[in-house]
Amino acid sequence: METSSRLFQAKVAALDLIHLNVKLLWLLEEGDLPYGEDSKVIHTITPILRRKLDMHTRGIIEISASESVEFLHCSAKDWILGPEIWNTIQSKTPPEYDPSLALLRATNTHVLLNFNLRRGWDHAWDVNRAWDVIAPILTVASNVANKPEVVPHLVVALDEFNSILGRLAGVGQCKNPITFNAMHWVSRFDKMGFRSTP
Repeated sequence: METSSRLFQAKVAALDLIHLNVKLLWLLEEGDLPYGEDSKVIHTITPILRRKLDMHTRGIIEISASESVEFLHCSAKDWILGPEIWNTIQSKTPPEYDPSLALLRATNTHVLLNFNLRRGWDHAWDVNRAWDVIAPILTVASNVANKPEVVPHLVVALDEFNSILGRLAGVGQCKNPITFNAMHWVSRFDKMGFRSTP
């Protein structure tokens, strides 16, 4: 029941924010991907995840032909999100479990695995897509519950995300990551034509 609950909650937490695919779902459940070429890894983990989803969600969540993790039908999503069903689903995980936090942690790992850290920001990411990656992750982070048993883990995950972005920007991690300075990754956005709003 706990596994089923985690799977349903993860899919709902990702809705309209993060593209939940087989790699990200695997990271959510297992913490790390098997070693190997991307196509071989996907070929290995997809049947395992299909069996897991069949067993724990009875087909309500499935893997599409494009390796996306989807609700079988929009009516399935509506049924899951009905207040009584949703409360029952949430009650099957411990109080310290937060699906948005789990998704944030998995996405951190996913970003690290998908981009070559040694090439620096300008080569590793298409600059025009930078905020397309960052905004959903920060939105997921904003959905993490404000509970004493969860917030310290959120701070660690956000610090890790900041460090990842700094590494992708080619600026490393400053001694005091709280301090904004000219080498901070946000300032790189400004130089690349991005502007923050007050």
